[in-house]
Amino acid sequence: MGKRAIAILSAGVRRDKKGVWSNSNLTEQSDSLGAPGGRQRVIAASYLYKLKPDYFLIACGGRGYDIKDKSPNRPDLCQITRRELIKLKVPADKIITENKSNTSFEQLRELKKIIIKFKLETILIISSQYHLPRVKALINLRLKPLKKDLAAGAVKLVSAEKILLKQNPEKWREPIKRAYSSEWMKLRIKKERQGIKDLKSNKYKF
Repeated sequence: MGKRAIAILSAGVRRDKKGVWSNSNLTEQSDSLGAPGGRQRVIAASYLYKLKPDYFLIACGGRGYDIKDKSPNRPDLCQITRRELIKLKVPADKIITENKSNTSFEQLRELKKIIIKFKLETILIISSQYHLPRVKALINLRLKPLKKDLAAGAVKLVSAEKILLKQNPEKWREPIKRAYSSEWMKLRIKKERQGIKDLKSNKYKF
């Protein structure tokens, strides 16, 4: 593996009528099943990989935290992400999986271990725009080793939506605008902000 990586934080997942599991979309329906926008994170990572083919990808997530359907037959979240990346033409040998984490905090903690293990110089952490403020707060308030990396620029937080809009604005402008102007997204962002307040007041549930 190289010295640089793109990490994809997991979100919610859904199962279709054929029983196939996939990452959540940036829609109200997906929001009701857990964190929305997982699919967009994966697509954004595939766009980034095409621009940075020397990077390898890290698919994060084990059983998950707020996944509504926790069927024992469901693949781990990282395996769902891995399969989708391969469908998007990312070589299988450029993907590593991390299945020990269930929450955002745990994913970030495991990523620090991966940074050490692979001696990474740079890691781009992709998540949804609505999620990134809480990710930053988790790092700055609870993960001192990652806080140092973030301050030094070795760790960078990347918005999936910004990547999508930059790489394919015609396809993504309206869906993203529609999602972020919706009432369900406003409620999701309110919950994220409450999470940050809870972190600062030591009321956060890890």
